[in-house]
Amino acid sequence: MKLGRATYHAAVDNGKRQVAGAGPVRYLFHTKTTKKVSIMQKITTGGVEVPKLRSYIERIERLEEDKAGVASDIKDVFAEAKSNGFDIKAMRGVLKLRKMKSNERSEQEYMLDLYKRALGMDVTMDEDAEEAA
Repeated sequence: MKLGRATYHAAVDNGKRQVAGAGPVRYLFHTKTTKKVSIMQKITTGGVEVPKLRSYIERIERLEEDKAGVASDIKDVFAEAKSNGFDIKAMRGVLKLRKMKSNERSEQEYMLDLYKRALGMDVTMDEDAEEAA
């Protein structure tokens, strides 16, 4: 049985065609034994390419497990830092800032200062402006 890029050859088994490939045996109900059958005809169920879907789902499941392990490790590092007297909220803020590009960080800091001044929360900027006048 020869595998092509988009086709399989089918073998005859009790008047049905047996699809070659990995996994459980799938049968096609074609009458010609020499006809090449496209991969989509052989390994789909209800219009869904089952092996490819299963592969994606299993890959995502493995990645989710890895992600849970990494999240647990991060939680442990934060717990260790907290036990050594570090402020976890501030550390998370620093991590968030370090992920940003310099210009994005500057823009965010500018907007935060602007909003704080608009709400009368930034007294130091107002005092500096009064002293300069």
